[in-house]
Amino acid sequence: MLPYKLLPGTVYTDTDSVFTTDKLDTSLVGKELGMMKNELDGIVIEEGYFLGIKQYGYWYYDKDGNRVEKSVFAGVKRDSLTFNEIKSLYEGNEITKEIPTRFYKNLECLSINIKSTKTTLNFNPDKSLDLKTGFYIPLKILKFNFKKGSRGRVRYP
Repeated sequence: MLPYKLLPGTVYTDTDSVFTTDKLDTSLVGKELGMMKNELDGIVIEEGYFLGIKQYGYWYYDKDGNRVEKSVFAGVKRDSLTFNEIKSLYEGNEITKEIPTRFYKNLECLSINIKSTKTTLNFNPDKSLDLKTGFYIPLKILKFNFKKGSRGRVRYP
């Protein structure tokens, strides 16, 4: 995925996907193993927010002219957030969502309980993508200062 992360129009990549404003060469797109698959079959995303790893939402018009909203946010069911909720997260708001099925295991009793729970979602912009390495890095980098014969200290920039 690194070559795609380096494209000027790339807005998000994950293990096996890329969102880009660049047109990919047709020789890279197909249904065969190892090829890029055009999930939207040529449809263009109208607006999207890509907040971080597995945290994004977008919308587009389908071939019948209907507005379709998609969302991925780690910790909640895919497409369970509306586009306005994704936008609200980007604006710094928190959202509480109910997760109807969460599995809790108890190793002492060797039992599993299924319960409903709530989770609070928020946008943490404290990481950025290093386009040269493809790794996310925190905006506050710890500096380690090790002097010969002394114990290390952590300093903040």
